[in-house]
Parts: sequence; structure tokens; C-alpha cells
Amino acid sequence: MSNILPTAEVNPAGLHKKYVISRADGDPIDPNAVYFVLRLDGGHLHNVASRAAALDWCECVLAEPDNALTKTARELAAMVNKLS
Repeated sequence: MSNILPTAEVNPAGLHKKYVISRADGDPIDPNAVYFVLRLDGGHLHNVASRAAALDWCECVLAEPDNALTKTARELAAMVNKLS
């Protein structure tokens, strides 16, 4: 699954692997996971769309009360709203 994204050489103007993901605590990531990085600051279309996507994630998480991600979703939504 980790090879689902093409390289920049194969698809330079489209969706391609652009970042190397690692955990801040040094624990390994799931080698089969697929990640998509969102940049939340700035005023370009990409950044505005990224903030909208992050807020959608928060809304989805908060729709399920008292789950393990509730605190994270609230904190992320507050941060994104300050950036908007």
C-alpha cells in the first residue's frame, strides 16, 4: 500500500510522493499506511483547502461524542480557526 503514490518523476504535475513521514517519538509508522500532508498556514489555495479539510476531519471526529480524538479535534479546530 505504501507504493500507491507515484514518484514525482512519474507524475510531476499531479499527486505524487512528496514527503517522508516519521513519528516524532521515534516509534515506527505503519509501513502499509498512506498519508497525505496538509499545510495549514498561508493564504494560497492549497492552504485554504487544507484548512477546510482539517476542519472537516474535526467535525467528523466531534460527531462521535467522547471518543479518544475529541480533545485533539477541539485543539486542531481552534488552531485552524486562528489561522483563518
